[in-house]
Amino acid sequence: RQAVTPFRMPAMSPTMTEGGITRWAVKEGDAFAAGDILLEVETDKAQIEVEAQDDGIMAKILVPAGEKNIAVNSPIAVLAEEGDDLSNLTLPDMASAKSQETPAQSESSPAPTSPLASAPSATTSANHALPLSPAVGHLVALYEIDPAQIKEVSGPHGRLLKGDVLRYLQAQGKTKPPTKQAPQPKAAPAPSSGSYTDIPLTNMRRIIASRLTESKATIPHSYVKQDLCMDKLMQLRKRLNSTAEVKLSVNDFIIRASALALRDVPDANVRFNPAATDDSTLATRLPTIDISIAVATPAGLITPIIKHADQKGIATISREMKALAERARLNKLKPDEYQGGTFSVSNLGMFGINDFTAVINPPQACILAVGGTRQVASPARAAKALDEALSIDERAVDGVVAAQFLQRLKYYVDEPERMLL
Repeated sequence: RQAVTPFRMPAMSPTMTEGGITRWAVKEGDAFAAGDILLEVETDKAQIEVEAQDDGIMAKILVPAGEKNIAVNSPIAVLAEEGDDLSNLTLPDMASAKSQETPAQSESSPAPTSPLASAPSATTSANHALPLSPAVGHLVALYEIDPAQIKEVSGPHGRLLKGDVLRYLQAQGKTKPPTKQAPQPKAAPAPSSGSYTDIPLTNMRRIIASRLTESKATIPHSYVKQDLCMDKLMQLRKRLNSTAEVKLSVNDFIIRASALALRDVPDANVRFNPAATDDSTLATRLPTIDISIAVATPAGLITPIIKHADQKGIATISREMKALAERARLNKLKPDEYQGGTFSVSNLGMFGINDFTAVINPPQACILAVGGTRQVASPARAAKALDEALSIDERAVDGVVAAQFLQRLKYYVDEPERMLL
């Protein structure tokens, strides 16, 4: 008996289109039970363990560990059931297996001749104003094609995906990239007295680079800055830390103050809608206040979320933030713990940075950059101050709203007991 089935690259988030395989937790021929870890997938934000949904046997691994840029829903392994004869394994037709998942489509149209020829279930007109992903950019450059020639795309909001390019190439009969005349060899440069080490680019850093480039290229950033007097907040923090079990950080107070300021100025707690059909829906006011906090990890920057931050006390925020940061550094965050925030905070004060500006994380419309506390001279005495800069998406938040938000933030920091009420 042989009833093998393809196992496909899972989508770990609604926006994930491709990912990498960090490791396989099982080997070919291993049996596994429902709930066992099969593999670890690297997304743009984290490395996530994928559990088995049913009992089975790992019959064949099609994509080895270490591979990157694997399209979602691509076959990566073949699973079998207990009792199947694996001595003479016959791999299923991956294209037909995919079409069987949507029988209504297979009945109304002939079966594709190959996986590349199978068109997506829904196509839209291409929006060539959107930037190309690194994988798409590599393909169009390699095959020397104009992306504008590809009329039907399957990505959100008319985005051109890697699969769209592959289908176009197959339809055009372009199976190999054009050959180029080899350049004339150049004289080898003089050896350098120094040395260097190439650092492999993780999938997370590659996606971060792509998204930050897209953010700066497509979002009209504006920056609104102010100084905060931290004297009373530092005194309150010292007093609370002397008795509390949880040691509170300055960032915990900033998160709490930001959440309360967003509650007072809801027009800053918005999201820009690039696909809006009329101007009245370009910005959506969000019903909850979920603060994304930038955390540095060995693989790159990630933003775990304090959900409903306006409804939580400073001690609760501190406990949650410590737990989230620890899981982030261990690549153990779940997708719902770092996706869907409404406002971001990035704090570099602990590194001795006084002043900086941050890049907006779309579709959010604001990110607050927080520097470290510093001594300043006032007319009466030395005081502690903190610089902060709010980056705003001018399409959704204007300068007046930004100023109102910073005023309310200052209101809570100047008299921090207000945050305890």
